[in-house]
Amino acid sequence: VTAASVIVKKIRLNSTVLVSFKSSAFSIISSALIITVSAVERLFSLSLYNLFMNFFMNSVFLFQLSSHTLSTAVVILSSLSINIIIYNSVRLFKADSENDLISEIV
Repeated sequence: VTAASVIVKKIRLNSTVLVSFKSSAFSIISSALIITVSAVERLFSLSLYNLFMNFFMNSVFLFQLSSHTLSTAVVILSSLSINIIIYNSVRLFKADSENDLISEIV
């Protein structure tokens, strides 16, 4: 067994691990999409738990896509910002709806 054949075997093993990791990342993406769609569909069910789980899943996927540390940081911060905007919008809409309901009752 030469050093070159050992290196080739390690590269093949790393490629296999990388492919399986990418496929698991795609399954994570589909889970994140399901969470996002169901939260938007029900609108009021968007909780902090859903927000941060969605952010975490998006970050894992986007980390796989980007190859540089700076772009990874930018993508993760963008994902967090988008999720916070969605959460705040839903929360404000819910508060406005409750205020409208109270003023109709009074």
